[in-house]
Amino acid sequence: MSELILKSGPTLLWRQREYDSVTDEERYIDLDVTTVAHEYLFESATIDKDVLLSDIFKLLDAAPILTAILRRDFSNELLVEARKGVAPDFKHAYSPEGIEFLELYQCWHLNTATREYEPVHRLDFHGIGYELREDLNHGHGCIYSAGTRIHCSVSMTPVRELLALPIRFNPVVSICENGLSAKKYAQELEKVQLTGINLGQILHSIFWELSWYGGPEKQSQMRARLQAHVTDIKSK
Repeated sequence: MSELILKSGPTLLWRQREYDSVTDEERYIDLDVTTVAHEYLFESATIDKDVLLSDIFKLLDAAPILTAILRRDFSNELLVEARKGVAPDFKHAYSPEGIEFLELYQCWHLNTATREYEPVHRLDFHGIGYELREDLNHGHGCIYSAGTRIHCSVSMTPVRELLALPIRFNPVVSICENGLSAKKYAQELEKVQLTGINLGQILHSIFWELSWYGGPEKQSQMRARLQAHVTDIKSK
């Protein structure tokens, strides 16, 4: 059995199990495949707990072919931005509305009437807030209780504000009703465990989310437009 391990740095290891006929024992051999990461896109991968978003961009620098593969998801533009480094005012410290880590996860959409799933090849990617020390009232009836975490989109967050955040994979998958006429439409039906993801899924899912509104420039324009709408609404 072999496995791919993404470690901080970044270092991408291909761990192989080999049998030693002399000692009659099995052993693991780690091969550094960082610079040829593109050759391992479809291998199951594990993300070490110390891996940061910045390591993902450094992996693209180490294996430039990855940038070409992810070009449709604005990899070139995002990489240029990431090379500038972590945002100067970034602080990875507790804040009720701050992000503690970034999470890869999945929700499968099942139409129970037709027994059809929507495609499940892509992972979702979002931010997970700190465990709240006290209740947080967002107004309009939106209250987060102490001990819970706020989940938030990062599609409008400048990439430099995310670089120093760790990436985690959540293997728990929610299966939700997708039949429009079903009484439980959009509700969770059950939870299952996803035993593995591959390197290609990890990279594609991250860049898919970070480029949801296009490259950094278009993202900034969209963010400014939204902030202007919010300001206008509050002024009325």
